[in-house]
Amino acid sequence: MPEIQIQELLEAINRDGIEKGEAEAKRIMADAAAKADLIIREAEEKSKAMISAAKAECDVFVKQGQAALGQAARNVCLSLKSELNGMLGNVIRKSLAPALHSDSIVGLVREAMKSVPSQNVVLELSKDAYEVCANALHDEISKGLEVRIGTAVRTGFRLSEKDGSGYYDFSEDELIGLIMPYLSDSLNDALKG
Repeated sequence: MPEIQIQELLEAINRDGIEKGEAEAKRIMADAAAKADLIIREAEEKSKAMISAAKAECDVFVKQGQAALGQAARNVCLSLKSELNGMLGNVIRKSLAPALHSDSIVGLVREAMKSVPSQNVVLELSKDAYEVCANALHDEISKGLEVRIGTAVRTGFRLSEKDGSGYYDFSEDELIGLIMPYLSDSLNDALKG
């Protein structure tokens, strides 16, 4: 009998050991499953955060690209406008040249002088036009018209009151400045066409 008791004791110890081992194994498995779930959740959260950051960064790149493209388009338009205005200015300048020649200036000055007394007026001319006009306007000069070389007048002329109260500027640069806005609108309309 003592052998049976030993055998029963051994079986009881064995059962207890197996039960404890199985319980320990279940606990370890439960801990491992919980840790695995935690790792998976953290990985999913990190993955979502990385995807969100990548989308945000992509949006920033797209917006920067769109802004750069918009700026490039504006730069091209401004450059084109500047180039076209320069070309139009040259066309106008060439068209105005015959009208602002010394012989034409004399007629234009005489016409302008009809509404203003000669003694109150200063005529500013380019250096090139000064001699021809001064000789041709001898009668007006004898009535008080003052004729001089205007440093700001390259082509054309400028009539001004001696007291500085007003002036008419028929210089090439001023006439081009007056004409260009109207041509630029016409050109803009044609380009939009």
